[in-house]
Amino acid sequence: MVTVLAVIAGLGYVGVNFLGAELPVAPFAPSSSSAPPTSATPNQPVVSVDRLLTTEQVSHLDDEAVWEVARTQEGRDEQAPVAVCLNRPTAEDATPQTSALRTMTTTSGPAMSLLHESALYGSNEEAATVLTNLARQLGGCTTGGAYIAHAENVTGLGNQALTAQVRVTPPVADAEVQFHTILIVRTGTVINVVDVVAEGDFVDTTRVAETLIPVVNQQCVGAGGYCAQRATVTRMVPPIGGGTPGLPVLADIPPLPGMTGRWSAGDVIENPSPLPDFSGCERFASSSADIESTSHRTYLVQDDDTIPATYGWDLLVFSTADKKQADTLVDDVSSSISGCGDRQSTAEVSDAETWTGTGAEKIKIEVTSWVVRQGTGPQAHIDYRVALIKADSKVAYLFLPLLDGDVDFADADWQALTIRIGQRSTQVI
Repeated sequence: MVTVLAVIAGLGYVGVNFLGAELPVAPFAPSSSSAPPTSATPNQPVVSVDRLLTTEQVSHLDDEAVWEVARTQEGRDEQAPVAVCLNRPTAEDATPQTSALRTMTTTSGPAMSLLHESALYGSNEEAATVLTNLARQLGGCTTGGAYIAHAENVTGLGNQALTAQVRVTPPVADAEVQFHTILIVRTGTVINVVDVVAEGDFVDTTRVAETLIPVVNQQCVGAGGYCAQRATVTRMVPPIGGGTPGLPVLADIPPLPGMTGRWSAGDVIENPSPLPDFSGCERFASSSADIESTSHRTYLVQDDDTIPATYGWDLLVFSTADKKQADTLVDDVSSSISGCGDRQSTAEVSDAETWTGTGAEKIKIEVTSWVVRQGTGPQAHIDYRVALIKADSKVAYLFLPLLDGDVDFADADWQALTIRIGQRSTQVI
């Protein structure tokens, strides 16, 4: 049985727009504000244990699940759980006027658990700031073994709302992977946080959002916020979190197959000179593109039973003068890689694979990927998986040595990582 009753320690976050590119959390149209429903009773406390999710309401998450309450309390204490990726509140954080939380688990049907916490703040502005901080913690998730699979904006559910699906791999071989769906909602002065945990796959985000509708419609009048209508989820880039905006956070990196350790990130090297000689095929310096700046960072596996601590991948992110210069850089480096076998007798290059994605402000992300084989001696070679990622005026280069051909990302995870790198780069354009 999975549980959300773990205390998650977190790091700080940077003080920038958390979605990047000036996007708000939830760009509501005027129609998103609805009249108070008949279930709204403003003479009742806005936040209380009586306005937390019930076992009947959470049955909407899965028709076969039977739920029971594990814990209900007013306020917080040292044993109070927090949602995955979110920090335990400290003295520096805004203190709610009232808060309540509840946890539940399933007694039959799919193995699931749930945390719901509701908190009332002194003003809309204070609650909005709290939501921004929570979103930054979510986007920069520091939970061990966490991978942010998706993030979504939610409309029609209070003033602002977003969800994320976070896969957590315990640091024990053959342990059950936990699939968290986290929902953060603000209606006026009230913040709700829901964390639904399942085994095998994520709970559908729309169902999680729909489950909270009756709660929001009980709170919205007294909170001075928008009530709930039909919840609609739309895929978005995970919020800007800790670390270096424009570069991936550790929770952006999928685990390698069988990995029990964790990812770590080296220091960011600005404008390295000379540029690293990775596979020997790239020839970055030969490009005629106008490159304004370059960032280099190495990501390594740590504390793993089978993968060496020296194993990992390198990332270069180039900022060019404009989109045209980015196109030039991609064309030049692509030609160098594809033609490497003609220049070097030791090199073999696979056919290029391509795929696309979408970044902040709907910026198109284009990825080209190859496998480069370099001969190192008679009957010996080393393979490299490499990718060029273009997003507006940004170009990223991802370089992964394949350790004996056995340690490598699954193809879907490799594609997801390249798209996430492109998405992160669009948050600071």
